[in-house]
Amino acid sequence: MTTVLIWLMALTLRATEPKISEPSMLWLDANRAYDSGDYDRAHELYSTLVDRGMTNGHLYYNLGNTQLRQGQLGAALASYLTARALLPRDSDIRANLSYARKLSKDALVPPEPNPVLATLFFWHVILSRHELWVLTIAANLLFWGLAAAAYRWRQSEALRFGAGFALLILLAVGVSLAVRYLSPTQVAVVQTEEVEVHAGLSRDAVVRFKLHAGSEVRVQDVMESWVRVRLPDGLEGFVERTDVAVVSW
Repeated sequence: MTTVLIWLMALTLRATEPKISEPSMLWLDANRAYDSGDYDRAHELYSTLVDRGMTNGHLYYNLGNTQLRQGQLGAALASYLTARALLPRDSDIRANLSYARKLSKDALVPPEPNPVLATLFFWHVILSRHELWVLTIAANLLFWGLAAAAYRWRQSEALRFGAGFALLILLAVGVSLAVRYLSPTQVAVVQTEEVEVHAGLSRDAVVRFKLHAGSEVRVQDVMESWVRVRLPDGLEGFVERTDVAVVSW
């Protein structure tokens, strides 16, 4: 009888033990593999999490670190850019992105927001898309709440001022969010050692210029098999879709 009771207690305790989800286990295993220097295994596990739809800035940051260790400069830069889009104020991501950019063979200025616009509309640069969503919802609720209160107590100038200020915030973050979806910044990051940029949609078209691993160029259009890119000096051309990673923010 005592043996049976002990067995039942053991089953109960096992059933109540906190279980670690499979994604969490993959994350821990990937980190352990990276720390031990097994970058191929770490890359495989981080990529599995990405393929399963996990959208997390720290995941892309770790994946970028792994790819950089493997000598995959273009892939690492694409991962760092994705990580920065998700965590735009993270200093580690920005530092590693800056370091990786210095390893690129081509002396091209990476596509970045205009400094003046980035100063005037700072929230568009320092906030992630998720944060803009949260602020838009919060500002919307605040505006309608204050507007209703101002209508109820019409003599209150403070409520009218508060409603107007909330409306300005709503318009600012709402327009920024709309821009992120309707007209995002798109950058093509070269993945292979060297790619030819053609004048037309064919490998037989004239080669206008060449780009090397890690180069970041602005995307003008994305097609099924080709991407139209533009250099800072305005020169444009077409590169095969499989040779670049397109990152949006």
